[in-house]
Amino acid sequence: MMTRKLFALLLAGAMLVSLLAGCGSKDSPGTGGEGGGQHGAITNYPAYGADVTVYASEPPAGFSETATPDTLTVAMGGEPNTLYPADGNRLPTIIACRPIYETLINYNAFTGEYEPALAESWEMLDDTTIRLHLRQGVRCHAGYEITADDVLWCVEYGSTRPIAEFLWRVFDVSRCKAVDAYTVDLATYHPLGALLDHLSNPNVGYILSRQAYEEQGPEDYARNPTGGTGPYKLVEWVAGDHLSYVPNEDYWGEMPYYPNLLIRNISDDVTRALSLESGEVDVIFDVDTSSFQSLIDAPTSSLVAFPSFQLIHMSLNNKVKPFDDPRVRKAMLYALDLESMVDLAFSGTALVADSCWPNSLSVYSAPQGDEAYSYDVEKAKALLKEAGYEDGFTFELLCVDTAAWMQMAEMTANALAKVGITANVRVMDANSVYAKTDAGDYTAYVGRYSSSSGDAFWWHDRLDSSLNYYNNDCQYKNERVDELLALAATSTDQEQRSAYYAEIQSLWRQDVPWISFACPQMVYGIRSTLTGIEPHAYGIGDLRYIHPISAE
Repeated sequence: MMTRKLFALLLAGAMLVSLLAGCGSKDSPGTGGEGGGQHGAITNYPAYGADVTVYASEPPAGFSETATPDTLTVAMGGEPNTLYPADGNRLPTIIACRPIYETLINYNAFTGEYEPALAESWEMLDDTTIRLHLRQGVRCHAGYEITADDVLWCVEYGSTRPIAEFLWRVFDVSRCKAVDAYTVDLATYHPLGALLDHLSNPNVGYILSRQAYEEQGPEDYARNPTGGTGPYKLVEWVAGDHLSYVPNEDYWGEMPYYPNLLIRNISDDVTRALSLESGEVDVIFDVDTSSFQSLIDAPTSSLVAFPSFQLIHMSLNNKVKPFDDPRVRKAMLYALDLESMVDLAFSGTALVADSCWPNSLSVYSAPQGDEAYSYDVEKAKALLKEAGYEDGFTFELLCVDTAAWMQMAEMTANALAKVGITANVRVMDANSVYAKTDAGDYTAYVGRYSSSSGDAFWWHDRLDSSLNYYNNDCQYKNERVDELLALAATSTDQEQRSAYYAEIQSLWRQDVPWISFACPQMVYGIRSTLTGIEPHAYGIGDLRYIHPISAE
């Protein structure tokens, strides 16, 4: 049996998340109902400056520590499309990759601070060049040492990949260089306010061994990666069912508590929740609102809830009539009683959205004056008449098959019918919806935008008129917004960046390229015997910190 050491960082996480031992009634958000366990206190995570609530249960007598001895069993809501991180940016892929890989710099979601990872230190040489000092002796799962040449290859090759280029394209490869085997200079084209966010991005920002990748070849590597340096290495990937991992015994840092990790694919939201409640799994990602109360009431499970970086929205293809007319888009927004709709669909666990990004971002600014929309059917009808659609129109509304989103789509269709608009709702799985939207083969859809951190830089692609449907799926075009995006990207003055972002939000509210519905909470479900889930607002909490409450 491996030695079970806890990370030094785990102490910080335990201090925050060990609220699972708290006392009081176990109330459900939005319902105030009595639960069957105990309720943890509300604490503050510096990363978000917002309250995090732990709904904790006292485990029933005889309830085992984990579903399977010496194994942490996790359920996620989908199948990864690859395990080569530069080619996958959907949540199942990111969740499956995170135990395998590491970034140069780590963003600590417990503290909200940047800390050493593969780079043990760094400094800015000038406004556009960062020097990173790599840890020596770090080896990938295939046994090859990670050096500055691997970092340069990841930057250069990543910038050529259709998915990863959004991250790596900011670096001027011609000016990036290896100073020696363990020192690398990365140069950006211009000053970059979100530089540390790029180097800690847990989406496509991972560093891996070039030699391992090239020896295996792209196809084999995507299924059986050996180039990562993370605390776990892959044992097998059974398509449609599970991925299993064992510890990387050569890992440079502290080892995870559990010697085995199993990530299962349970795509149905309710089934996933029932698996946690029954004790079949130990952790579930992204608890759906319909399962909130049952998991809160169950003595076998606890919930951790906090603001997310997610935005549930109705995207409108601005190239397609009648959505090319902002008056029509505004009319649709006025036709929706979003306060009531969001409260009903999300059971009181989400806030009404009124911006182009979630209000959990530090640069969020509230609408002022006529930028604030309210439910007004008559105003909606007047705008439709002005735009030449007094008799309404019909369109297809695609919707990802998530319970709350489907409910929002149906309520939207009912509300629009009152102003003469017919929305034919068509429910599909997420991959099918996003395949159509990425190709521009849609009129409107209900889905989710999200970002891997709280910096608004990661929302630029949704608004950048130079980009295609894959990034800017509404094909929104506003020259002033483009100018402001460039200014915000190249400024390192955070107050000035906030001013640019405030103006962007004002312009977006005037144009309404898409209709933002809700800012939901991020909710993780965890076995009532366990604690230590990382409160990552992207929904990809690092699993290495999870340990039994009894180990504290």
